[in-house]
Amino acid sequence: MQSNCVPFVREKPNLWRLYSAATAYGCRPSDFVQLETELAEWQLDEACLMVGRRVEKNMNDGKDAFDGFDGGGLLNAVKRKYRSAKQFVKRTMKIPENGVW
Repeated sequence: MQSNCVPFVREKPNLWRLYSAATAYGCRPSDFVQLETELAEWQLDEACLMVGRRVEKNMNDGKDAFDGFDGGGLLNAVKRKYRSAKQFVKRTMKIPENGVW
């Protein structure tokens, strides 16, 4: 999926069209395209579902159909950083060489 579908998947209207067709025909979006692995099929189905639901919500709310997809939005790569767990560390201990603590 990475090499073949990336240009297709980056265009949100393509995913919306697949989602709409799959919904209309009662099948999965990946049934319309031939992908090499089940994981690639699942990823395409998930992307279509995420875009489809967002577009439907936007239209129901009276917004532009593709509002909210830019600027770190729904389908962009996750660029968030996770908080440090340091604040949750109560104490540290050294594990003895025999492994019993």
